[in-house]
Amino acid sequence: MARFINLVATRSLDGDHDHLHRWYNDHVHLLMGFAPLQETRLFRRLDAMATDAPEYACLYRFASHADFLAFEESEARSSR
Repeated sequence: MARFINLVATRSLDGDHDHLHRWYNDHVHLLMGFAPLQETRLFRRLDAMATDAPEYACLYRFASHADFLAFEESEARSSR
């Protein structure tokens, strides 16, 4: 089975990780309204390096590249 993964990296600019998690939990429900989006996962970097590198990566999984392209044009995507 083919899969298409979209990986988005981000960081908490103000250091309020609880706020970021609350936003993500609310936000992901809107995105999951798009049926071809099969899975989302939020990962946090464990090391505490003081750099400008992303602290979080969010994985979005689709069955195909066509599903991802449809998502990019969808109403669910515009709610981001």
